[in-house]
Amino acid sequence: MIEEIKDFFLFEKQFGIRVLLYDLFTIHRAFRQDIYLRNILNFAKEKNLRFTFFFSAKNIDKRIELIDEILSGGHEIASHGFNHMLLGKLSYEKLKNEFELAQKKFEKNEIKVKGFRPPFLNFNHEFIDLLKMFKYEYISSKIGGKSSSYKNGIYEIPIIKPYDWQGLIVEKKNIDTLIKSLKNKEG
Repeated sequence: MIEEIKDFFLFEKQFGIRVLLYDLFTIHRAFRQDIYLRNILNFAKEKNLRFTFFFSAKNIDKRIELIDEILSGGHEIASHGFNHMLLGKLSYEKLKNEFELAQKKFEKNEIKVKGFRPPFLNFNHEFIDLLKMFKYEYISSKIGGKSSSYKNGIYEIPIIKPYDWQGLIVEKKNIDTLIKSLKNKEG
């Protein structure tokens, strides 16, 4: 947990204190109360859309009812790692351990995952090799643009812009406005 907090501050410092404070108080509260995800699920049902939701594996047990609701709505659950940390700074062994921990947790809860979104969109070249080793099909680590693939066959499927954090904090949208902005986006 301390490593995750440290990585959060390392990542956030590039955006300044205003964004850091806003992120700490607003986003944490919204996710804790599941308001944001419930609004997206309602929007998806109303518009007959399917989305991918990336979860950190260590939090699955706390969110299993919400995950069941997401899956029953026809949406995809994908991995956001085990711990929410800067994966690009980890050694091969520590990175492999993160993959193993996440895989065990997803399997224990009978959740099949094929995609991965690295925390803070941060990873290194060994990460791409481990995606293949752990039988992932794609990574979502870029914002906007076209799909592509890595030499080992792993697909890069870009994140829709604005994504949650960017829309809520950087663009200062409220949840309802952010959801409406996704209406005509592909992906």
